[in-house]
Amino acid sequence: MNDAILFFQRRTSVSHSITPLKIDSTEAYPFLVFPNKNLFDNWHQEVKFRLGLPKYGRNLKSGDVYQDYIVQKFANWRKHPNKKDERVFCGKGRNLPKDLIDKEASVKYKFIEASYKDLEEMGFIKDNPDIITREIYTYNINHTQEVRTLTPLQVERSWCISPEFNAEFLLTLQKKNELRNKYIFDLGPLENGNRISIYFDKEDLLCYRIIDSIGKAYIMRFSHDLFDKEYQLNFKFAKSDSKSYMEFYINGKLIANQLFNYRIPYFSYPNNQVFIGSNINGTYCSKLRMFFADIYFIRDSNKGVIFNYDGRNNNEIFISNDEIIGYKDSSYHFMRR
Repeated sequence: MNDAILFFQRRTSVSHSITPLKIDSTEAYPFLVFPNKNLFDNWHQEVKFRLGLPKYGRNLKSGDVYQDYIVQKFANWRKHPNKKDERVFCGKGRNLPKDLIDKEASVKYKFIEASYKDLEEMGFIKDNPDIITREIYTYNINHTQEVRTLTPLQVERSWCISPEFNAEFLLTLQKKNELRNKYIFDLGPLENGNRISIYFDKEDLLCYRIIDSIGKAYIMRFSHDLFDKEYQLNFKFAKSDSKSYMEFYINGKLIANQLFNYRIPYFSYPNNQVFIGSNINGTYCSKLRMFFADIYFIRDSNKGVIFNYDGRNNNEIFISNDEIIGYKDSSYHFMRR
């Protein structure tokens, strides 16, 4: 996961308001496309020299060197998925020196500027998983007060299923005016199967989606007004031989649940990729401030930690554009509850 990037911002330093764009930012130009990797490497070496970029990951809590989380800006390059196409693209970024992206630089390194829409037309990126069918369940979220502390979940069922997947966040969601999916969280080894995703769709509806092992999608979709306020969001998914369920909580209260009287064929693998702030390809990004995250499995009363971060008293994580957290889950660390 050496292509993930992360940006920390002191919570106490946030004093400005963010004005949403008035146009669809898919037409903006946040990317550079190079004709081949060699030209990109030459350009990137100059960028690193000028900006003094870090070479190693940092522990999210202490700042110590830690290889599981990668912290590198402007290293988020991607090859074209067609192996015969030598082009690569990378995020343009806000802090790049202007003379490294001006006309003279573009002639020297032969890059062009590109929008998300351009990248989609060039075949670099897509967010249209190949699924066999889908079930969509729609809900409306009434006005909810924001919360600044974590609250125990008010579970309205007496039974439970093991294993159970849990994703808990304390965050502020910010609007991106893009006619595309914007991912808060994505986990899975593949685009088209065994995938758990939380994202805003093109209409800014909040979507909680499971894609099972045979390519069927189950989607809980919410109309809402959740932007620019701090909330605790919890997403649960579990399966057994006879039943499965999906649940969504805000500030500890059950908002919606969907019970299936059969087993959804979903499997978790050691080579899962975990992304916060984008899809598993690191391309379709959201905009948020994250104060807390705890993502884990419960299996036979054991807790398998996938990802954990607590920045409530120190640094929250500010994610915008193509700044993302990428984490490769090589193995779950299980602990007795």
